[in-house]
Amino acid sequence: MTSKIELAAKFINTTAQHVFLTGKAGTGKTTFLNDLAAATHKNFLVVAPTGIAAINAGGTTIHSQFMLPLGSFIPETSGRQSHAQGGFFSAHDLNRRHSLNRERRKVLRSLDLLVIDEVSMLRADILDAIDSRLKSAKGNYEQSFGGVQLLLVGDLYQLPPIIKPQEWEVLQKWYNSIHFFNALALQKAGFVYLEFDKVFRQTNATFIELLNNLRANRCTAQDIALLNQYYQPKAEEAGVINITTHNHKAKAENHRQLKGLKGKSHFYEATVQDEFPESMFPLPERLEFKVGAQVMFIKNASDGSYFNGKLARVKALKPQSICVETDEEAELWVESYTWKNIRYKVQEQSQEVEEEVIGTFAQFPLKLAWAITVHKSQGLTFEKARLDLGEAFAPGQVYVALSRLRSLEGLRLSSKVSAQSIYSDAQITGFVEQHQQDELLEQRLQEGRQIYAQTLVQEIFSIAALSKQISYTRQKMAGKLTFSDDDLNHFLERWQDQIQGEQGHLNTFVKQLVWALHQVDYTHFQNRLKAGCSYYQNFFVQCYSQLMVQTRWLEQLKKVKTYLGYLEELEQLVVQQLKELAQAQPFFKSFLAEKPFKGEAEVQKSLDALRLQAQELCQTYLHENPKDLSNTGRKRKKKGETYEQSYALIHEGLSLSEIAKKRDLALSTIESHAARGLREGELKLPEVLSPADQKKLAALFEKYYQPKEGLKPVFAASKGAISYGKLKIWEAHLQSLKKD
Repeated sequence: MTSKIELAAKFINTTAQHVFLTGKAGTGKTTFLNDLAAATHKNFLVVAPTGIAAINAGGTTIHSQFMLPLGSFIPETSGRQSHAQGGFFSAHDLNRRHSLNRERRKVLRSLDLLVIDEVSMLRADILDAIDSRLKSAKGNYEQSFGGVQLLLVGDLYQLPPIIKPQEWEVLQKWYNSIHFFNALALQKAGFVYLEFDKVFRQTNATFIELLNNLRANRCTAQDIALLNQYYQPKAEEAGVINITTHNHKAKAENHRQLKGLKGKSHFYEATVQDEFPESMFPLPERLEFKVGAQVMFIKNASDGSYFNGKLARVKALKPQSICVETDEEAELWVESYTWKNIRYKVQEQSQEVEEEVIGTFAQFPLKLAWAITVHKSQGLTFEKARLDLGEAFAPGQVYVALSRLRSLEGLRLSSKVSAQSIYSDAQITGFVEQHQQDELLEQRLQEGRQIYAQTLVQEIFSIAALSKQISYTRQKMAGKLTFSDDDLNHFLERWQDQIQGEQGHLNTFVKQLVWALHQVDYTHFQNRLKAGCSYYQNFFVQCYSQLMVQTRWLEQLKKVKTYLGYLEELEQLVVQQLKELAQAQPFFKSFLAEKPFKGEAEVQKSLDALRLQAQELCQTYLHENPKDLSNTGRKRKKKGETYEQSYALIHEGLSLSEIAKKRDLALSTIESHAARGLREGELKLPEVLSPADQKKLAALFEKYYQPKEGLKPVFAASKGAISYGKLKIWEAHLQSLKKD
């Protein structure tokens, strides 16, 4: 049977299914995550719920990456309702008050895979907020998380998410519990539950069985008796760390022990550069040590000389280095280590998501370690530990603390364990029992592969995202594309028509490819794929060169930064389209042969050649069609001119939608012109509204309109059947009647 680690890699690389990767402490989840970059061809980034977890995972925080405000997310589906009061926010608030900047949109738009580490601490509402962000950035509201695959990594039996009673009082309307697996988006999409079950940290069968029983909430009287054999009165013992439930206890013990040592204290100040917030500090900014102090490493050494959680004792303290001695009596000279705070950006040439270091924190990777809390012990491994668990207050605390040890021989209990202190969250045990279906994993993998292959074909030859972004750009620039040069004024309209003109051919071609994909012999599929990729590479190279020409011309003008920014986003989508076309053949060759895809270098080489081809076409066109726009620029409209143009066309009998198309403006803009014309007496009601619309609006306003409340109640009553623009026109009509 395929190993769980191999299965996890296959689910990530050959399906689009969301995966919850879990497992007991020490089963290799972190190792799998660290190896992911070398194991996947997908564009991915890593986030975590807290700053420390993000630093440890080599990623960034969820709130930072998705620009989420502090508070709770309300998963309203009823439109534009705002909740930006009292610590709650909605999708409407994210779009209007906390919109993403262009760089973050580019990163999220290029994303194939989102990795969330330490997911046990992630709340369901925050996962739904991520869903909202990704749908918006991708422009894909049909699929959960905008079509981005999730890899959720963590152990639910470890520390749970935190929520205040007043927050839960509101959120329980939507969620059965606050655990991430109750997120509405995840429940709708479904996911694969994949548990790593080979324990690497512990090898003793008795200890492993004990931990399994603790984790699954089925601890027996024999288990408790076995644990309590290791109860012993507290005694000082070198090389043993005290694991306690509360932070104040750990701090007090470390302070007491350090104070009891003779000799002089040495202080080490961290060097913090650029953006590295205090919430992400892996260590205190100021460390105090004495010779003889018991310390713990909080990093793995690249040469394997120490690991995260290894205990040692300080032998010598110098300004630039610290000498410690381990239990194996080995002396190590430790130097300062630099942690990095990163953000993600899209690399222009490859369109890959890459890390950018925005701040650093340099400090010795050591901390006082006579005592540590259960919370901060997560992810660490100890040879010997004294557990003070008499005041365990959260589900799973006893399990987390015990699972830090390699063996029972290293266990010391400072207080006896009772059945009352060993408990797990019943919702978690129920969730695990429901989803733990190892016998179905191979079947789900094959089903996921088939769906992924078909979906991938449809996405490679889809212009939906590009066309939607062009429409968005035209809407945002409506009324502003008023250059002296008509090639600039009408580019977007003509470019969109050219691209959308391929829609019919694409639909037919995709149907042919999907049919070929379901045949026993893949030869026909591969031949058709090759032909299609060749044709559409040439097509999009032409589109790309046209976009480049516009950009070069615009760069001669002033006050076009906003428009250039929108064109840059369109360029990203065109380059992504070219990359998908370049990757299609080598990827499907590996995919259909059920072999790992290793063709990234080949794809990058092809993409570079396509971009060069587009640049050459651009240069040739510019040479043959020179324009000097440096002394022209934007047309300046006389005050009121744009309204007068609309009024004139209305008088000619054109409908508002016909005027919007003719003037290349949004319909809402023309509707606002009509409302203004009615208020100012320039227009008559029959010129802008049909008798049927007048009848509907009169009835709605008579029943629901209150001037103090505005148009919102009327719009809600119409259930979206009548636009805000038409409502404003009728409101303007009523205002004009009052003037008369």
